[in-house]
Amino acid sequence: MAGRRSARLLAAVALAILLVGAARRRFSVIKVVGRSMEPTLHEGERLLLLRTAHLSVGDVVVVRGPVTMIKRVTRVDHASADTGQGGHTRVFLAGDNPAESWDSRQLGEFDVADILGRIVWPSPRPAPG
Repeated sequence: MAGRRSARLLAAVALAILLVGAARRRFSVIKVVGRSMEPTLHEGERLLLLRTAHLSVGDVVVVRGPVTMIKRVTRVDHASADTGQGGHTRVFLAGDNPAESWDSRQLGEFDVADILGRIVWPSPRPAPG
């Protein structure tokens, strides 16, 4: 009886370790730096990032650029392989505070491969205006 209980406990601990490891690969905690997403997000806030390539207009994402940035998706262009772009999806990103944001208006579109993930908590409010 004690052997079965130990085996079940060991299996439960192993499963918990696997689940925590999988969650750490899918999620990250990030900190807001700067004012480009005000009034939606504020400097110093901590956010939960889901690593995913599934994006929609209105999502708030973290993108690799000249620096790592938090921006809102304002347009998604799904390019097909026959357009000569190799089928790469491009996204147009903007900060919610245009006066303080360095985004697609200056840098152009971003390849979806540069998106690290989207913010899932706290759930970002809709863009102002």
